[in-house]
Amino acid sequence: MLKRFAAATLLILLLAISLAVYLSTQKPSDDDFNLVLKYGVGAKNVLNTFTEKYTKDLIILPPVTTKLILTSQEKMQILQKIDEMNFFSFPSTFPLNPDVWVTPQIDYYFFVQNCSQTKEISWNSNSLIETDIENCLNQLVSYITGLIEQKPEYKALPTPQGGYL
Repeated sequence: MLKRFAAATLLILLLAISLAVYLSTQKPSDDDFNLVLKYGVGAKNVLNTFTEKYTKDLIILPPVTTKLILTSQEKMQILQKIDEMNFFSFPSTFPLNPDVWVTPQIDYYFFVQNCSQTKEISWNSNSLIETDIENCLNQLVSYITGLIEQKPEYKALPTPQGGYL
């Protein structure tokens, strides 16, 4: 009886270790990673990979929304950049810089979900942000907007009319 119990315990332990090793080597799929990026004056430009939609601010005209899909490779490259910069450790908000006031104010918002981990970050052109974090966020926004602007769906959208003061 004791031998059977020991054998069963050993078998369960081996299965648990095997499962843990297997799960630790699995990379998240692009279905496990999604984001919402809002940017621009009033954060009116919106990429939402959950819904595969992009909304473009046309300033004096109503905003326009189109289907826009990032490829699995593009999403995994974004996730790699997020991991490299330690995005999930950044503060969620940043205080306003009392010495600076930029107009028009450019607003930014990220909501990132990777498996069960989520993070929201918002800031604007008047925020007081540590230089390293600011550089990382600016590079990430630039990278993602570069991906968006290369898409035929984006290029087919109308040009904004007017401007912000």
